[in-house]
Amino acid sequence: MHSKVGLQADPTHERASRGSSTQYAGNNRSRDKAMAATVNPDMFCAQRYRLEPVGNADAYFRWVADNYEKVGQHRGPVPEHLLPKQVRLVKGGNPADFVTVAHFVPLVSAKLKALVEGIEPGTHQFVPVSIVRQDGTAWEEQYYFFSNANLLDAVNPDLGGVYRQDITDNFFDWEVKSGAENVEKLAVYKDRVAGKAMWCDRRFGTNLNLFFSDLLLGKMEAAGVTGCYVRNHWKEI
Repeated sequence: MHSKVGLQADPTHERASRGSSTQYAGNNRSRDKAMAATVNPDMFCAQRYRLEPVGNADAYFRWVADNYEKVGQHRGPVPEHLLPKQVRLVKGGNPADFVTVAHFVPLVSAKLKALVEGIEPGTHQFVPVSIVRQDGTAWEEQYYFFSNANLLDAVNPDLGGVYRQDITDNFFDWEVKSGAENVEKLAVYKDRVAGKAMWCDRRFGTNLNLFFSDLLLGKMEAAGVTGCYVRNHWKEI
C-alpha cells in the first residue's frame, strides 16, 4: 500500500519521532508485512483553513488544564457538555477528514468515523459538531469531536529501534533511537493491537502519539482520507 493524498510524510519536519534526528519515513508499506503507524495532523492542511469554537469554551479549557495528560493522549471520554456544538470556519474551505481546532480534541469527518467504527464499533468517542461557514451557512458534511479510547502497552523493543528511559523506580518510557536504521526497527506487538483501529501507548509519549493500525491505514488510503501524515511506521510482529 503506497501513499495517497492525505497520508504523506511531512517534509517540513526533521524529527522522525521523539529522540530521533532522521527524516520522516515515507508511507511505503509492504503488502506482505503489517505496518502500524504513528499519525499526526497534516499541518499543510491546517494552514489552509482555521476553525474556531462558537460560544464560550472556558469550561472546556479548565477541564483540559486539569486533565492535560489524558487529553494529550487522545483517550476519552471527554465530557460532552463541555464541547461546543458548533465551530466556525473563519479561514479557507473544504476541511480535511482529520481536523484540528486549537486546544480541542480533533474533529473527524463522517467518512473517517465510519472507517474507524467499521473496525471497532462503539469503542471510541465521537461527539457530533456542526461546522458553519463565515456567512453563517452550515457545512454539508457531519463532523465529530473524536477521542481515542485505547491505551495499550504495545511497543515491542525486540528489533532494537527503541531504548528504555527510566522515569521513576516503577515506570519507564520507550524512546526511539537516533539514526535512520533504527527507525526501520520500530515494532509493536501484533497480538496486543489485533482488532484495533487506533490506540495510544502508555509508554510512548503523552502528546500526539496516536497509532493507527495497518488495517485502518489501508482503508483510509483506499477512501482518500485527508488531513493526516504518517510520522513513523511500526512493524506489527
